[in-house]
Amino acid sequence: MKKRLAVLSAVLSFSAAAIVTFWSVPGWAQPKAIHVPEGFTTIQAALDSAAAGDTILVSPGIYTENINFRGKNIVLKSVAGPRSTIIDGKQQGSVVTFAAGEDATACLEGFTLRHGSGTVTADGKIYGGAIHCFSSSPTIRRNVMRENVVTAACGALGGGIAILGSSAPLVESNHIYDNSVISMCDAIVNFGGGIFVAGSSTPSLYENTITRNSADFGGGVAVMDTARPLIQRNTIVRNFRSGILVTQLAQPVIGGAPRTGNDIAENEGFELERRLHDAGQIEKINARFNYYGACPPTEDEIFPLSEFDTSDCRRFAVRNYFPLQKGNAWTFDGPVAMTETITDTFTLGKRYLFYGGFQRGDRRAMDPGTR
Repeated sequence: MKKRLAVLSAVLSFSAAAIVTFWSVPGWAQPKAIHVPEGFTTIQAALDSAAAGDTILVSPGIYTENINFRGKNIVLKSVAGPRSTIIDGKQQGSVVTFAAGEDATACLEGFTLRHGSGTVTADGKIYGGAIHCFSSSPTIRRNVMRENVVTAACGALGGGIAILGSSAPLVESNHIYDNSVISMCDAIVNFGGGIFVAGSSTPSLYENTITRNSADFGGGVAVMDTARPLIQRNTIVRNFRSGILVTQLAQPVIGGAPRTGNDIAENEGFELERRLHDAGQIEKINARFNYYGACPPTEDEIFPLSEFDTSDCRRFAVRNYFPLQKGNAWTFDGPVAMTETITDTFTLGKRYLFYGGFQRGDRRAMDPGTR
């Protein structure tokens, strides 16, 4: 019996030593949490130090820098949310860049991204004021992108986000507003004030609020080339020069099924618009189950109406369902003061009627980035 116990003890000791040795092998380090500014004074320095699987936690503050993930699949997250954690690009490029094949485990969450000016590419065009995403598929969640301006001599695309190449990011629950693209030439080559999607990209644009963005075409969202994004459960309102523009051979799904519809209304120009393609060689755009100002929508709202399948549309009334006055609108992390009285609470009213009402204290009901 004593001999058996001695053998068992030796085996257990060897196993424990093997486990210690295993975890000490280079390349098998456990993921760690990195803190900014406690550990590093800049976010980029923390990114450069991080390894795959690490999490960078950023404390409140204004960080004046431009961030590049450089292929690292890490989580970059604010501690206190976008109201108090701001990355300011100081008009010196895209605020955040994903351009080295990052996958869905690379995550950007909880920041305000402002004052970005985009990334200059080999063709001379400038893309992505807040975020430039090229052939990468990160997760971009619960951020605010505002006051980014992409200005080019001839070709400005994606005031908020530019999604290019063969990207497939998840863009979820962001608030994208007051972004613009401006070109100085006579040609109409500035698209996507809020979001620009091109190449063969297949992003998922889900539960975002996209408002007050401007471009020559596609003030809210512009989709071109052969891109096939899913555009579902977004609020796309009050953008300049159309809510969603579809060009060339792009084939997005806009809504498309029950409970995936978007709120698309009050965009100057058209709610949905399609241009620059051969109508005889392409199928209709699936734009079913969306909410418009009128149902069925007319060609005053959607152009050309014959090229969008708008069946199963829903109509919401523009009226006050809730007493939303100054100080009562909500963002991701609590109430914020508004500069004007809200009188067109059709989105809240529609959600209230269609989904059976909100419960007292339900923040998601008042959150422009989520439902």
